[in-house]
Amino acid sequence: MESGDGESAGWFTCPCDPCPPGQAQPEVGQRSCYDCPKGWFAGVPGSVECTPCAPGRFSPAEGAPACSVCPPGTYSHSTPDDFRRATSREFASVQQTYDPAAGAHRCAPCPPGTYSPAEALGDPAGCLTTPPGHYSLAGAAQPTACPEGTFNPYSGGDGLAACLPCQAGACT
Repeated sequence: MESGDGESAGWFTCPCDPCPPGQAQPEVGQRSCYDCPKGWFAGVPGSVECTPCAPGRFSPAEGAPACSVCPPGTYSHSTPDDFRRATSREFASVQQTYDPAAGAHRCAPCPPGTYSPAEALGDPAGCLTTPPGHYSLAGAAQPTACPEGTFNPYSGGDGLAACLPCQAGACT
């Protein structure tokens, strides 16, 4: 096909740019890409869908090209509302099922009385119970030993108040 000025013209000469990492376009023939929702990512150019962050990982912002690892003392957590928001509108055709550990846009702290030295936990069951003689606040990576002159005979101490004063005639 020739244009009026003698040059070749055709629809096939217009290049289609792939969506950049962090964005996807699930439909054919569109002119723009969409940012992946919080808790989801697209790691390669030209993605047609976003993928939920794996358990133990999260992405706090839209348009993530990768997910970050949950730090020690935390675990990944998403809610059904998070999932509904991520799989609505432009990504309504996504075939995924809700998993409370996947698709997280934040990491939740291990509960008081527990801790985790490991990173990338995908479940609060991975948080370890604080041993006797110690206590742990929410989000602890390690238990804290009771101060000198105090003791905690129980596991799961959830604060300094769990450490009791030693009786007269005893010491730690």
